[in-house]
Amino acid sequence: MQIHKTLVCLILFSAFHLSAADYYWIGGSGDWADISHWATASGGSNTHPQTPTANDNVFFDGNSFTSTGNTVTINGTIANCKNMSWDGARFNPTFRSTSLLTNFQIYGSVKLISAMTFNYAGVITFLSSNTGISLDFAGHRQGDKVIFNGSGTWDIDSDLFINNELNILSGTIHFKNSKVSTISTL
Repeated sequence: MQIHKTLVCLILFSAFHLSAADYYWIGGSGDWADISHWATASGGSNTHPQTPTANDNVFFDGNSFTSTGNTVTINGTIANCKNMSWDGARFNPTFRSTSLLTNFQIYGSVKLISAMTFNYAGVITFLSSNTGISLDFAGHRQGDKVIFNGSGTWDIDSDLFINNELNILSGTIHFKNSKVSTISTL
């Protein structure tokens, strides 16, 4: 009987953990790892019990920031999300990391806006097995290193500027009419 209860608990935990959730940034400036900034609805007050995972979509929208100069900072070594959208964000927010050692792992699409500052200095790793993944960097220079790894297909919808290296380990990248600029390409 104990084995059946354990098996049922493992199945329920796995099903809960694999489900995707939408995370909405609230409260202006803060650290990515601070769960008080991750609401379950745009402008909402109910927050998630953990930071976004590789299965979760993150949104920075019109209810995310309270004034000019608000900043979202990744202080840790690894952050994850599936899709990330800044569409509708107000007050020219900033997204940044504090270290070249930070690895932001993205498993889906990215939509940045021109009315923001993107000061992310670490590694951005795109990991997916999906097709039709859209990446729009809105003219912002990406991190120190950008890595594509997975069997997915990425569509680069804007110019791609990288501070140091572009590493395409696996997958298919469609650059369309986009410019690619790096210090070195491996």
